[in-house]
Amino acid sequence: DPDQFLAALGEERQRFNDELMTQFGGNANREQAITALSSTFVDDILDSTASEWADNKKQQTEMFISGDAQDMFATQGVAAGLSYQSTELAALGMSPKERAGKMRGAVEAHAGVLLSQGKYGQAEKLLADASAYTLHGKAKLFGTTEGTKQMTTLRRALQKARQVDEVSFSEN
Repeated sequence: DPDQFLAALGEERQRFNDELMTQFGGNANREQAITALSSTFVDDILDSTASEWADNKKQQTEMFISGDAQDMFATQGVAAGLSYQSTELAALGMSPKERAGKMRGAVEAHAGVLLSQGKYGQAEKLLADASAYTLHGKAKLFGTTEGTKQMTTLRRALQKARQVDEVSFSEN
């Protein structure tokens, strides 16, 4: 909970200030200087810590959404997983371009898992379904220049993995 985290940071800041006042207080000018220095340094640390915490929380949420989408690829289909991911990322306030990149990343990650497991047929179906996935109107998930490059790389990886397996099988 962000409010609890920020409250804990505020409490820690107060403890720090109280410690400084206990050790070095007693003089009005010194206490004023301690307060000014504390505000300058501790507030910057507090702000950056709160910002990093929020960023980490967002990234963690995005990873969970990606993982859930990849689970859905296998159970409900690629389109259902990608639609879920798009909806959830939109709820986080992510732009359509960022969402598409994250969705392509989920496909790439899942394809990598399937290839490492030797599930080439499933990987091929994943890539075919992902290639056909429409974001809106006629816009395809892998229809951009970047998306086309990613899909080409994924297809080459699939082809190479199959060839390596065929060579390994023929050598045995």
